[in-house]
Amino acid sequence: MVWGLLILVVTASCATALFIAWAVGRGRADRITHADDDNVGIKIGAAFGVYGIILGFAVVVAQQSYTDAQYSLRQEAGAAVAAVHVAQALPGGAGQPTLDGLAAYLKADLADWSSLSETALVSTSSSALDDVYVAVQDLSVNPAFSSAQQALFTTLVQIDSGRTNRILVSRDGTPMFTWILLVGGGALVIAMAALLHFESNRLRILLLVGMTALISVALFTIWALSNPFAGPIPIDSEPLQHVLQRI
Repeated sequence: MVWGLLILVVTASCATALFIAWAVGRGRADRITHADDDNVGIKIGAAFGVYGIILGFAVVVAQQSYTDAQYSLRQEAGAAVAAVHVAQALPGGAGQPTLDGLAAYLKADLADWSSLSETALVSTSSSALDDVYVAVQDLSVNPAFSSAQQALFTTLVQIDSGRTNRILVSRDGTPMFTWILLVGGGALVIAMAALLHFESNRLRILLLVGMTALISVALFTIWALSNPFAGPIPIDSEPLQHVLQRI
């Protein structure tokens, strides 16, 4: 599905660029001079250089946000594993309510996986995590469990922190102003390239298609990485599923 969507985006972008080039060429064909082409070529080179730097920076930022979301997920899963170990080590089944609460939280978190970034922080999984805190708090009735209770609270804070960071990263996305800059800049560079005249029309088409394909792939990558859980290349929930299987 990802490749199909990418091919569709690239094809539509290239078709639009070729239409623009055809329209520009018809209106400029009788006024073309080599001096004009030289001037346009210099301007296009400068514009594409500046735009390429901006586009590359945007890809790096999107990739970093995607990596941060993955790290937060690993932090959450690692803390959950630690909580499971501590709860299972409690004698007399004292940790079972905590385990049940963790299982309910993980199931709710997995159920909200693709839509959690679009909702408020208060959700089914958030309420389930609050129930785990209550279950751990109930361990205070037995002073012998004080060390385990402290360890569980520490892991719950890490789980909550990882989940919150994961949600906030996925909700940040790419600002609309940045999208206007990226899409508008790409359209401007392609439109400028359409002004160039080549003795070989095939070479002109090849240049336009190559530039358009490169820009559209980069923009698609930014969009995909900006939606780490609901986009076309979502982060796998396998770490949390693994923890759930261990309970």
